[in-house]
Amino acid sequence: MVFTVVHEALSVKANFDALAGTNLSFYVKVQGKNVGKKGIRAARVPLNWNGPIGSMASGMVQEGLDALSDWLHTSFSMSRDEYKEMVTEFPREWTEYQTVINYHVVYFQVTGKSAVN
Repeated sequence: MVFTVVHEALSVKANFDALAGTNLSFYVKVQGKNVGKKGIRAARVPLNWNGPIGSMASGMVQEGLDALSDWLHTSFSMSRDEYKEMVTEFPREWTEYQTVINYHVVYFQVTGKSAVN
């Protein structure tokens, strides 16, 4: 639960558009390009539960949180120790609440004009 709150707070604080990928073809159209075939593929991956894939995904998220720790602890107005303690609890919560992370792949084909100016 804390992970979800942190993610949502970070998205708002960083002005992050969680739907940017699904709107990508719209942004290309706004630039005057034609968009042909498009699609979205998504995969739900467990974090720290349901076997080796969940463990691997958990490790990748942990590494990302560690790599961004200087920026994140400052963004949340926390000390380094508070941040580290909070992040250390995430894997336990992911297992308890069976948290998943969604990976999205968005693709489309630009037709007519070249996408490169």
